[in-house]
Amino acid sequence: METKIVIAGSDAHKYDKSDWDIAVIPVYLNAQDLPHTVTIEQVEAMIKYACFAWSLRYVGHTLHYKGLYHSVHKPGAVVVTYTTGDVIYNRYGQRTAGLCMYHYRDWNGKKWVMDSCEVYIDKAARPVADDFALALMMHEFGHVCGIAGHIDEPGHVMSTGRHRNYILTLRDCQALDNWNPYPVALNRDFSLSCPSVDMPDGHHKWVDLPYTGNHFIHSWEIGRETVWEKQIACNNVTFGDLVEHQGQMCQRLHMADVQGLDLKVWADLVIAPNGRVILRHAE
Repeated sequence: METKIVIAGSDAHKYDKSDWDIAVIPVYLNAQDLPHTVTIEQVEAMIKYACFAWSLRYVGHTLHYKGLYHSVHKPGAVVVTYTTGDVIYNRYGQRTAGLCMYHYRDWNGKKWVMDSCEVYIDKAARPVADDFALALMMHEFGHVCGIAGHIDEPGHVMSTGRHRNYILTLRDCQALDNWNPYPVALNRDFSLSCPSVDMPDGHHKWVDLPYTGNHFIHSWEIGRETVWEKQIACNNVTFGDLVEHQGQMCQRLHMADVQGLDLKVWADLVIAPNGRVILRHAE
């Protein structure tokens, strides 16, 4: 089948309306040229996390890691390949640590229909499986989800340049054609991303909760809050009455759907007078 090949970030304004026509998108790793400083298992862990994080928000599609594949391209799938900077330069014409190449099947009148994607990682630029490597993997998987362009301001997964932003932000999610704000995401660093919080004062916010807990107590502090508009309330994160917790009156907080890489629970928490969010029970 003949396909149209386009590189994400190149002429993005022409191809920003693109999507897959399959619900489950297979993802593979071509591990033939991994650097010696990283293992297959470490790269697979980053791919699985990127699949989870984007699938949680990408409406109508699930990215599913299938295993190893010994080629850079597979029709109807995504293949991640570690390679040299020269190979990426020859495809893109610029020096960059990562690259996503689209294979478009056709134009359906509304969107470019994706047949497959080739993702390339410069093995010299990302030789180990650290936060920079995970941030790059997350960035390229954002392109896999149909985000052809970038976010100009820093602090987001889809921002350009070398950064450690691997946790999705409101701007990242809004770059998708359609996204799901309902679940709370339990991130790799145990922080919580709460996209849809209906505040008691009537505002609607995306709230980030950095993790502050330890072996004895799971707790978070209230971090960045971003006000945004939506049509209807999600009612996933809701506030309750005051309850006594450890000798002090706290406001009850309920999360109906919290999802991590291998976890899906509801959570009963409280907000202490000092602003700390403390877990009481989850199952």
